[in-house]
Amino acid sequence: MADGGDYDLWDTLNLQQGASIEDVRVAFRELSRLYHPDKRSGAGSSDGSHDAAGERAAFMRVHRAYRILSDEALRGFYDKYGLPGVKLAESLSDDEGDAAKAEGAICLPDDKLKDLESRVQRLVRKHEELRTQRLLGLNGSFMLSMAAAPGPHGGHLRRRYKLQYSAISHSVQIHVSEHLRLNVGCASHVQANSGAGAAKLMLSANTNVAAGTNVRAALNVTGSAPEAELSVMRSLSPHCTVQQKLGFSRDGRVMSLMLSPWLTRTLRGSLGGSIGTERNLNFSLIKTSLACGHSARLFVNMQPGVGELGVRFKYKPVKGFSMKLEPSLSRQGW
Repeated sequence: MADGGDYDLWDTLNLQQGASIEDVRVAFRELSRLYHPDKRSGAGSSDGSHDAAGERAAFMRVHRAYRILSDEALRGFYDKYGLPGVKLAESLSDDEGDAAKAEGAICLPDDKLKDLESRVQRLVRKHEELRTQRLLGLNGSFMLSMAAAPGPHGGHLRRRYKLQYSAISHSVQIHVSEHLRLNVGCASHVQANSGAGAAKLMLSANTNVAAGTNVRAALNVTGSAPEAELSVMRSLSPHCTVQQKLGFSRDGRVMSLMLSPWLTRTLRGSLGGSIGTERNLNFSLIKTSLACGHSARLFVNMQPGVGELGVRFKYKPVKGFSMKLEPSLSRQGW
């Protein structure tokens, strides 16, 4: 295989998770024109075989992403178990396929995609532990925040820098059905200077109501102050999504709208605003790497009498681990 590493199939096609099959086909056609060896062969061979090998490997990754994400069963299996789970299903011996034919199971040798789907289904039936993994998905995070502000004249340098807060969260995702997911989570936040903290209970539900349309309802409870949120995300095109959000809290209501277009293959922009108790206007640009999970983000957030400019760098050497650095500048300091 040309793709020996583990990579994200949605990122390979420059799509958000949950994009429709038609969006997958359109993205594959566009990237095929760029990476297909037959399309590139006439561009000149004086650059050597290194570039040709790189283009061939990129096309293999794009083709593999399309082959998996264009099938309803396989994309669901990938979203639950990741690429290692798909590779595990592909690594099943051909003896299983021969045994299934002997038992009278329907098998189409010429259709590799359907044959792989049947192997995945047999794998899930044979291993009960995979059914548990399919039901529950665990996720967690740990965060430390540092703050810097000018100290009094003549103050020591150590007085300017301090640990601002620490936060930890954990959640469990339950797949109720193919189109409905529930999330139950908790989080805690502790201020470093006073030691005061707060705990939060988080409940949410996600469902796909139509192709390219996702609806999310959430309820967060901090102490005795509940907050509810309803959001709808729609794909206007393979390269543009729009999100509408309505929030309710003790302080009032907030309505927001955000537009997120892909400007290039690796550059994405967003423009959004909100009205209600929290009025703001924000803009951001996100640059991602196709070869790995590294990214850089520039954002501007404007509120009445307040503004913030910041940059976030994300370093992701391996899947499942990442580091973020996010300096910002505002009227309160940097």
